[in-house]
Amino acid sequence: MNKKNLLIGNLNCVFLNKKIKQNLLDYWDEFVKNIFVSDYSLGRFPHFLLKDVNIKYISKDEPAIIGKFVKDTVLEIEQVLINNTLVEKDESYQTAPSSLFIYLLKNHTLLYLGEHRGYPQINTFVSFLKRGINREKAKYFKSLSTGKKREEKIKIYENFPDLYINFTPMPMRKKIEEQFKGIKKIKKIKINQFLQNGDFNASSFVGDNKEILKYLKSEKIGFEVESPKDTESAITLIKEISESNEANFTVDGITESGINQTISDEGIKYVQPIEDYDPTAKTIDNAAKIYSKYSEDLDLNEIPRIEQKNSDEMIKKAFD
Repeated sequence: MNKKNLLIGNLNCVFLNKKIKQNLLDYWDEFVKNIFVSDYSLGRFPHFLLKDVNIKYISKDEPAIIGKFVKDTVLEIEQVLINNTLVEKDESYQTAPSSLFIYLLKNHTLLYLGEHRGYPQINTFVSFLKRGINREKAKYFKSLSTGKKREEKIKIYENFPDLYINFTPMPMRKKIEEQFKGIKKIKKIKINQFLQNGDFNASSFVGDNKEILKYLKSEKIGFEVESPKDTESAITLIKEISESNEANFTVDGITESGINQTISDEGIKYVQPIEDYDPTAKTIDNAAKIYSKYSEDLDLNEIPRIEQKNSDEMIKKAFD
């Protein structure tokens, strides 16, 4: 049985300076669309590239970018164990493990599944997007500034916001309950709040931090709460934060038996097995299978349903 694990989270791509806050689709026509094409590549060793990229509706009302993220590299073998004896060996094999990704354009949710051993991890995919988009952004800036005077180039550059990308894993609701079961007292809560695509969720922990982040040109703001007196309210707050998909957190607590326990978003993140997965099948067919599992867990209330953040008019840009 070929079982693969599906990871789901919020992939935020935000362009920011003191005057501008825009998301991925705001610059789609200018340079972002140049990334999401088959064979777009970066790096020499290892060499990373996108394959089988499609921008289409994966269901009747779910526009998405679908494709494979490939790590093209060489596996080198220098030593093996034979009859319990270490033996030197000089062999190399070309390998290109891949991950399948589905980026839902309505709410910036990313579905990510490693197809082979040694597949490129989610943080590598995020870094690839950041490098690629910044490279295409630089090309676009050069095309606008060619032939312009220095003062004009500076003005154009100042109107270009910086790119920030982060991935926040989506939680499983039952894992949240399991993690906090038995917690008697909370010693410390640490929160990293990320700048999001679209408008901020008007939940209690957000406040006016949007303006702080914008002014400081930062992608996140961190804060800590020491020894909250009301443990139940603190747990309610953490559940709200985890389900918003807008922040990461760590909680240091004590159980009823006096044992120290640390809870984090890492411990509650959504990781689900996909049975009988066939990496050799068509990318679009595998994407449909993964999306079906995601939809099923949404309907079962296993994971939070993230509200739409991009307008239908904005999404149309990706299909023109």
